[in-house]
Amino acid sequence: MRSLGTHTVKARIMNKIPEADEIKNQDRITQDVIPFSWPVIPLIGIIVVIVFGVFVLIYELKQVALTRHVIHVDVARQSLSGKVAIDVLQCRRYEKDVFLNLQNPEKLSAYLKKWQTAWNKLSIDTDFLSRQIANEEELRLQVLLNESVKQYRTHFMSVVAQIDSGEIDSPEQANQAMSPFKDGMRELIMASSRLAVDTATHATKSGSELVWCGGISVAVVFFMTVAPGLILVILFRKYNLRLMTANDQLQTYNAELKQSEELERLARDQAIQAKDEIEDALKKIESQRRELEQSEQQFRTLVNNIPGVTFRSHVDENRTLEFISVTVEELVGYPATDLVHNEVRSFASIIHPEDVAKVNAAIRVAAKEPKSFQVGYRVVRADGQIRFVWEQGQVAADSKYGVMVDGVVFDVTERKKAEIELRKSKEVFERASLLDKLTGLPNRALFHDRLNQVLQKSRRESNSNYAVIFLDFDRFKMVNDSMGHDVGDMLLVEIGTRLRNQLRCTDSISRQVAGHTAGRLGGDEFIILLDGIRNTDEVVTVAERLLIDFARPYNLKNHEVYSTASMGIVIGNKHYKRAEDVIRDADTAMYEAKRMGKSRYVIFDDSMRKRVMREMMLENDLRKAIEHKQLKLFYQPIVSLESGAVCSVEALIRWNHPRHGIISPGEFIPIAEDTQQIIELGEWVLREGCRQYADWAERLEYQTPSMISINLSRKQFACPLLVHTVQRTLEEFQVAPKHIQLEVTEDAFASDIKSAIQAMKDLKAIGVKLAIDDFGIGRSSFASLNQFPVDTLKIDRSLIAEVKRTKGMAAMINSLVVLSENLGIMLIPEGIEEASQVTALQKLGCHFGQGYYFGRPMPAEKLEAYLLKQPNACFNSVPQMA
Repeated sequence: MRSLGTHTVKARIMNKIPEADEIKNQDRITQDVIPFSWPVIPLIGIIVVIVFGVFVLIYELKQVALTRHVIHVDVARQSLSGKVAIDVLQCRRYEKDVFLNLQNPEKLSAYLKKWQTAWNKLSIDTDFLSRQIANEEELRLQVLLNESVKQYRTHFMSVVAQIDSGEIDSPEQANQAMSPFKDGMRELIMASSRLAVDTATHATKSGSELVWCGGISVAVVFFMTVAPGLILVILFRKYNLRLMTANDQLQTYNAELKQSEELERLARDQAIQAKDEIEDALKKIESQRRELEQSEQQFRTLVNNIPGVTFRSHVDENRTLEFISVTVEELVGYPATDLVHNEVRSFASIIHPEDVAKVNAAIRVAAKEPKSFQVGYRVVRADGQIRFVWEQGQVAADSKYGVMVDGVVFDVTERKKAEIELRKSKEVFERASLLDKLTGLPNRALFHDRLNQVLQKSRRESNSNYAVIFLDFDRFKMVNDSMGHDVGDMLLVEIGTRLRNQLRCTDSISRQVAGHTAGRLGGDEFIILLDGIRNTDEVVTVAERLLIDFARPYNLKNHEVYSTASMGIVIGNKHYKRAEDVIRDADTAMYEAKRMGKSRYVIFDDSMRKRVMREMMLENDLRKAIEHKQLKLFYQPIVSLESGAVCSVEALIRWNHPRHGIISPGEFIPIAEDTQQIIELGEWVLREGCRQYADWAERLEYQTPSMISINLSRKQFACPLLVHTVQRTLEEFQVAPKHIQLEVTEDAFASDIKSAIQAMKDLKAIGVKLAIDDFGIGRSSFASLNQFPVDTLKIDRSLIAEVKRTKGMAAMINSLVVLSENLGIMLIPEGIEEASQVTALQKLGCHFGQGYYFGRPMPAEKLEAYLLKQPNACFNSVPQMA
């Protein structure tokens, strides 16, 4: 332990205390000072004893070192003496082995080498041992070591030489030759052994002396350390206790100080963290406040635009309002601000006095659970008018206002008036419920009743035959839309009159109206029930007579109108159980007549039902075709008639049905048009075509066709969102509008040319190109072409097929070429299948063409290979992205 002198524990404690706490802890630390000084006389005695003991210890350590050296020398001599004796014996043994193998040269040579090795070891050991011999008593051994060994080797080597020369040829002779040296070597072994024994004895004696000296040294060290130690223990015992107490106090204080600093650090970190959390919370609250204000504004906008009046009121006699939408002014004539928080002009004040009790009763019942309620009543407007309203509300508890009513009030005045009128005319309607209001013919309900009677009669009587004719009048919708509903109604009345004149008194005629409603305007479907017929010829006769009669024009308001009939006929049989089944099959036959060209009749057979079932199946599967990626675009090249190079391509849709394989567009496109799926299908074709063109532009560059043509359906062309859809698709795939050409057929704009021209102009405004497809089979004339802002005219394949057969068709196409050139319109004949047609069209002035002769519609990957084979492309420039 190092000397502390007159230092105090105070100094050690004060060094550990931070400067900031020095003044605060001064009094407590002063009380813990422990004065301490060393006793002088005992320390001097201890120092004398220690010095004496050190001298004694040094002397004894020198004796120990000398004795240790002597023991080391004795042990070395003992070891070498033993080795010399062993080496002599080893040489003698190999000597005998050499003599015993005189007749075996290989073993002789081997043992000779071993003897040489043993002798080398003996020579080395004798040399080391001779150096260790220092007294006169061992001079004999030294002579033996230096002389006998060398002479032994010399004589042995001479015997070996005699063996090699053949002078000695037996072991006995060799042993005889070596006998003079046997006694000398034996004496050498004995002398070495005695030296080893003497050396061991001397080493043992020296070891005893070493133990004695060591014991003395241990005793000196013991008395030199234990005695002073006991004295120091006695001297420092009472001082050590107070020193330990002070040290414990210091450690306790340091621990408390460290804990205090740690708590301070934690408090500081928590304060910083709390500050950050408060700032984040304030920011979040501010953000939520803005979002709440925005949500409240959106809510108010939404509420103010909801049909009806939205409100929140208290459950009291006045129904004091906390909120009411601005639409209340339209209902009652008072602005919303005049009703909110106004106890004089409250919600209850605008309720008709006779209905106040009913309204309050409904609210009280709803407030008991609470639950929703509905109540109808009257309100009094500011101008005194009475309005009927229907209130739907919910009574709920509110933490701020208590029990509140949240509800909506709807103006049902017109409905109430209609109900009153309906009640007044109920008897009239009941009397006329079985007749069509417009034509006076039996309506659907009456017809169903009569048909069911005929079905029951047919099942009872085997000779009871009947037939049903389903009629749909062609061009009726066009007459209705173009000339007005009043003219359409007059046409329906005339049709009913002609039906009565043509049929027997036993036949039933009904005007078929959708929705089982007798008074619907615009319905053009009629049903005829022929009862008691003898054969099918009678039905055919009636149908033909009707076709002739309906082919005559109708004179309506000085207008001559034509509306022929398409008829579906069902010949009754016992398999029919329900009237709906008969009407369904007659309707199917009627649509078959329309498909075959209209103004005709078709008698139903089972194949039609199968076709209808297939159409229904295709309709259902078509809804999933896009989702399941069953649709695919094929591309047909449009080429230059002069060079054969591809200039553009037309995208054509194909449907790879999982069960029925490839389905023709001619089969599923009409189904899509009838079921309104054509819009979704057309948008998919537009997107896929633009996506594919963008892919070609990126990969094929200059070999990409300059334009891709995409067909638009009639309904898609009439869609008001068409321009937006096209523009959005072009932007999505970054395709320049000039590379897209949209094709429409004549029937897409025949009914409303003015709207069609405007739609074309809107499309041209965004930069896409337009084409009229299948030109020549519709109603458009050459003279009307200058009205349409189109870029391309595609001649229908039916006209191209006649170009070589009739001169008139060739002349017409030539005129169309001249007209299109004057109007700046590109002319593309479709359906080219023969080289002779190409030649004829070139002579007529056509520059481009499309058809199987140049290439059938093909997938995108095959078209790419087709394009790469084109030596001379008519590409104007690299396709550019938007």
